[in-house]
Order: sequence, then C-alpha cells, then structure tokens
Amino acid sequence: MPWHIENDNPECSGYAVVKDDNGEIEGCHRTRDAALRQLAALNIAEDQKQAAASYRPTDEMATEAERGLAWRAQYKRGGTEVGVSRARDIANQRNLSRDTIGRMVSYFARHEVDKQGQG
Repeated sequence: MPWHIENDNPECSGYAVVKDDNGEIEGCHRTRDAALRQLAALNIAEDQKQAAASYRPTDEMATEAERGLAWRAQYKRGGTEVGVSRARDIANQRNLSRDTIGRMVSYFARHEVDKQGQG
C-alpha cells in the first residue's frame, strides 16, 4: 500500500493520508474514519489503474503463437475458439491485460502435463 495515515502530522489537524514514497499529504481529515475512507479510495483507484495496464507480447511469444496457428491450419484441428483468438492476438502482438495474462498463466499451469505427450 503506497499510503499511510498519520495522526501527528504538523501540516494537518487530525489525520493525514500520506504518500509513502515522498511524504506528500494526499488529504487531511478530522476523523480516522474519514482518513480510512480516503485511503481505501486511493487503493481502489491504484488497483484499477494497474488492472487497466496492458502488456505487449514479446517477439518470442508471437513466434510461438504463429507456430501454433500454423499447426492448426496444417492439421485442420486443435485449439478452442478462445485459444485461437488469443493466439491471433499474441501473433499480432496486441496488448494483453493483466486479467488475460492471469488466465493464460492458469491455463498453462493446468496443461503442464500436456508437455509429456508425444508429437
């Protein structure tokens, strides 16, 4: 959490919500509850900002996605609609959200055993 509450800050009477990294005051409040509400709102906004961040697939990821799509075209099978769509996004190096990356991590963890197969 990048903010904390102080009740002895000389610039505020009452409770100050202070940014951890630079000591900047985000707000002064008469009650601790009001300071806690601001702290919660700041953290929610920070979480939403991070969740909205997107990440560009690497060249290596694009190469592997292209390989998978080529195999699908060659063998006329394989992949779910979601998987094929995701492979196209990665091959085209479209930005991916943190949520999408999290789902991909979960998928690959569930399918780790597939690497033991032949072919």
